[in-house]
Amino acid sequence: MSPWRTNACQLFPDLRGDVSDPGTTVYELFSEFLTRVCEAHDRSDVDEMQRIYGFAEWCFRLDKPELWSAMVWSCNSLSP
Repeated sequence: MSPWRTNACQLFPDLRGDVSDPGTTVYELFSEFLTRVCEAHDRSDVDEMQRIYGFAEWCFRLDKPELWSAMVWSCNSLSP
């Protein structure tokens, strides 16, 4: 399993089935995170926010342009 899948499964056990599916892309994961982080902000769920932002920071620190592209893509999908 790729490092991003392994880390995501550890941080988000409720997504393990989807994340471990080889058909699930990192773009789909970040799309899910975008929804979840907005909801976490609405309910002041600091734990959820820390896990999502922590995962994004971890991906950013890797030398993997495909992860960076997925993060940027998900951020660009926000409506102004």
